[in-house]
Amino acid sequence: DFGNVFIGKGHLVSAVARTDKVGKLFCRGKSLNLIYRIISEFTCIGGTVCGIIGLVFNANFDNNPTLLDYSVFKGLLSHSTMILGCIFLGVSGLVKIRVRNVLSIVSGLLFFILVGGVVNGTFTACGVPSCNAMYLQEPPFASMPWLNTWTMGVAGVLLVTAFTVLFERLALGREWKEIFTPSSFLGDDLLAILPRNESE
Repeated sequence: DFGNVFIGKGHLVSAVARTDKVGKLFCRGKSLNLIYRIISEFTCIGGTVCGIIGLVFNANFDNNPTLLDYSVFKGLLSHSTMILGCIFLGVSGLVKIRVRNVLSIVSGLLFFILVGGVVNGTFTACGVPSCNAMYLQEPPFASMPWLNTWTMGVAGVLLVTAFTVLFERLALGREWKEIFTPSSFLGDDLLAILPRNESE
């Protein structure tokens, strides 16, 4: 639920921020455009995947399979809404499937881990029972200790990399040598603000 709050709010902010007036107001300059792209791409891909996982493997529904329970209904509705909002970012053209999405996924995961660590630390310092944010303290399934935040994160990054590479090769018809370049993986907007060697 903690991650869903950020992703759910994020896709609304991203969709609004892309409109002409708001986009021109808040996305001035190369750095802000880069930040917007990373947030939007992570929201679109991460939100869609997490929404589907939360909808299909919903622990509350498994324990109490009825829509008459508010917590069950709320969980299913919030995940469904999140999926629709995140997919909108993709089908509307606001987010494009590219290899550079990998950078956004890595950035988003690291941010979530950082925030999860702060939340867990705050709960501990205040004597509040642990919420195990981002599964940093305990794995989601006790019977599978190897399935933790880090292994799931690495697996997710590898899957996104494979999917985006194949998408650019098969759907966009790009050559392999065009795909595996710094520009493809980092994005022209990031390369534009990185310092360059004066001798080049």
